[in-house]
Amino acid sequence: MKRLPPTFLLALCGAMLTSCGRGSRQQGISITDPTAPASVVISPSNPTVTLGSTLQLSESARDSNGVALTGNATWLSSEPAVADVAEQTGLVTARSVGSTLITATVGTLSGTTTLTVSAGSPNTGAVSVSTVTSGAHLPAAYTIVLDNGGTQVAGPNATVFFTSVTVGAHTVAITNVPANCTVSGSSSTTVTVTANQSALASFAVSCV
Repeated sequence: MKRLPPTFLLALCGAMLTSCGRGSRQQGISITDPTAPASVVISPSNPTVTLGSTLQLSESARDSNGVALTGNATWLSSEPAVADVAEQTGLVTARSVGSTLITATVGTLSGTTTLTVSAGSPNTGAVSVSTVTSGAHLPAAYTIVLDNGGTQVAGPNATVFFTSVTVGAHTVAITNVPANCTVSGSSSTTVTVTANQSALASFAVSCV
């Protein structure tokens, strides 16, 4: 049998090692987990709203590849006296002039934005009206009336706002209360609005 020259054997061995090396590198590819969010961005960014107004915020969570993910965010305001935010929906309500940091959390990551509440006209403010209902057979909604004119529909446990209300005394009333429900105290009250502030009114209702 004819012997192969040593140089040929060395070349063949080198080629095999090179091929094996390529295979090892291909098998060593790392895969990024696409479900791990890498960022949470709040929109709109750093918004400014006027006293008494509301603003719907939204969030976008993206994985490490920049792909948008679906999932529910939890919302938090650092200064709820300035503006509070609904924990599950991201709806902001401006309560007083100032700034607050809004945080949206998805999984273990969070994103933030600064929300500023600005003053309206120097001769206007806002009126905040809350309904607190207890008992059984709660109604779907009441009607809140401001000065026998402007109206807002309020749920049995809700808060509504009247904005751009002139400075001074105003009458707030709760109407459309069903027969099985009773308003504690009077169904109307007087509030005093000061410039760039929210006057507060509340109605307690019990139902049977």
